[in-house]
Amino acid sequence: MTAVVVNSAAELAEALRNATGGDVIQLAAGNYDSLIIKDLAYSSDVTITSLDPENPAVFTEPVLFVRAHGLVLDNIVFASSGIEGIQGTSPLLTLQSCENVTMTDLVFTGHIPTEEEGVDPYAADTTRGDIIAGYGYQTGLRIHDSDNVTLEGAEFRDLKFAIYLGESS
Repeated sequence: MTAVVVNSAAELAEALRNATGGDVIQLAAGNYDSLIIKDLAYSSDVTITSLDPENPAVFTEPVLFVRAHGLVLDNIVFASSGIEGIQGTSPLLTLQSCENVTMTDLVFTGHIPTEEEGVDPYAADTTRGDIIAGYGYQTGLRIHDSDNVTLEGAEFRDLKFAIYLGESS
């Protein structure tokens, strides 16, 4: 088992590519950009956790895992950076076609649009797809076509949808 400390999304991606089963990747406190990880499989779990539990790492852009097998995500925050760049179809964290993923003590925080950023919720021309002032707009966690995924101790705040779960167990 190896423990590695990373300070950026790019370093995390590299650490995941080089990891072997049982490794622990520790995220230094601070903000992390978007992350897309595809096609990783480990013989036993690789853990991604915050180095300092009292000051967890924060992903301020969407994180996507595709065909990842054998991960533990622990004590990490996924938070919207604001209305700029928000896409209602981009959850803060997505697991697509993943297996054997355990998530513990995660926090998902969306952005509540102001009156200047969103439309009036009571206006006659307001539609479901609009960014509505005073209401969460994003999805926190999307799990699709994935098996053996567990979630414990998560918090969801200021989101339109906390979890989207499709074709998964």
